[in-house]
Amino acid sequence: MVKNYLVITLRSLAKNKLFIIINVLGLGISIACCILGYFNYDFNASFDSNHVNAPTIYRVNSNREFQKQITTYGYVPMALGNVMRQNVADVNSVARYIPGGANFRVGDAFFRSNVTFVDPAFFQMFTFEFTEGDGRLTDHSQICISDEMEKKYFGNEKALGKPFTEMLDSGRTKEYVVSGVFRKQPGNSSFQTGAFSHFDNAFNNNTNSEYTENSWRFRQTLFVQVKDPSRLSAIEEQIKPLAENNNKIREDFIIRSFELEPFAGMGVRDAYDDKPGTWTDDGSPLAAVVGIGMMGILVLLIACFNLTNTALAISSRRLKEIGLRKVMGSTRMHLVLQFIGETALICFISLLVGIVLAEYVLIPAFNSMWANIKIITDYFGKPNFLIFMTGTLLFTSLLAGSYPAFYISKFQPVTILKGTLKFGGTNLFMLVLLLLQFVIR
Repeated sequence: MVKNYLVITLRSLAKNKLFIIINVLGLGISIACCILGYFNYDFNASFDSNHVNAPTIYRVNSNREFQKQITTYGYVPMALGNVMRQNVADVNSVARYIPGGANFRVGDAFFRSNVTFVDPAFFQMFTFEFTEGDGRLTDHSQICISDEMEKKYFGNEKALGKPFTEMLDSGRTKEYVVSGVFRKQPGNSSFQTGAFSHFDNAFNNNTNSEYTENSWRFRQTLFVQVKDPSRLSAIEEQIKPLAENNNKIREDFIIRSFELEPFAGMGVRDAYDDKPGTWTDDGSPLAAVVGIGMMGILVLLIACFNLTNTALAISSRRLKEIGLRKVMGSTRMHLVLQFIGETALICFISLLVGIVLAEYVLIPAFNSMWANIKIITDYFGKPNFLIFMTGTLLFTSLLAGSYPAFYISKFQPVTILKGTLKFGGTNLFMLVLLLLQFVIR
């Protein structure tokens, strides 16, 4: 029986090539839009998921009071890091973080690059894959760079142990040695910096005598690792009085309390809330995630409505086939399965076309529009995508194929074979579908 259904389906499709081409292309484009929407959502859903210790890491935030309103900032006073390291026993590890930029020289080549100053514990706290070295940063003269930067400035040579010179003002220089090369972080990671150096080097090129690691005037991003989550509230209470050290110096920035924000999902929350004072990379804005997802769904609906209308329009050619099959013993359910199966085959071909369009057209074009968003497809590595594609296939097959299947299969064979059945024109349902297509557009 299945073989018979398949043969009839292929013959029917072969007789309506233009119908197939139009609907396969339309559905393919709409499914490609849905795939883009899915991976754009997945970009945020898996943000920072590469960091193994993410569940135990927290960023310390400042709750600022201004005009009787509390606003949360993603940074804290510089001195808080040392104070917590020395006095808060419940904190297992502390990593201070200050992004910056510097002019470098490698051989005779000069270039400017971003560089972030971190404590040695940073690479133990966060997950970086080192291809050379280990990233300990135990010495102020050490610097860790990405494999992308290694390729750019050292070519095919290994950068480990090579000199790396920072050009300071007044003709001064700071000599580094490459102590580690790490694989560039995924696009949905909070750390896109190409180079990391010891935290103390942040003060090399600053002439302000107050700019020190024990200053309460200046700011830093502060990460802590707390393995016992039940102690979070106790830690916040312990460091709350330290806000007064800031308030004595910064009357323009009164801090009422500090809070420990979970690192997991931090980048996405920063983007959605537009949180001030964040110095790490954010996820996609909420409007971009929802907007692209809704666009994909609406385009898919237009394609499904178009498939339904065109299927009904060409059904008059198959009336004798339906009548003969009913006379030969086919039930209405057999015919319904036949027509829905034909629609499912069209949708499956469209799915393959959509994957090709998404992979080679839509996603590359989308990535080229944004400097900090690089969507990487993984069609078979994650079961969620397979579930999404299966759901999309079932949704389009049933939505586009159900009405034509049940409508056409209800006709009586006597009226069909006598030629008294009048089929054509439009009905209320088709008019509604046409109206919905124009409304969505």
